[in-house]
Amino acid sequence: EPGHRYETETGAEKLVADYARMPLPEVGNLGYVEYRVLMRDAFISKLNATESGREYLNKAWLLSRTEPDREKSRAVFGN
Repeated sequence: EPGHRYETETGAEKLVADYARMPLPEVGNLGYVEYRVLMRDAFISKLNATESGREYLNKAWLLSRTEPDREKSRAVFGN
């Protein structure tokens, strides 16, 4: 959308702080791996709160599959 938009600089940190129930300034003291794990979990948790978020997560999971589901394929397409 054209025009100026305001965007937060600490949105990700706020998401982690809320999810981990910790003060926002303490997020900066987390180790990188701990922060990334909490960020992933916070993001998934937030998406799971809505039907459209759960649909998104289901589609993402399906797209991340690397092995075919042979049983379901045979049920749909036969042997």
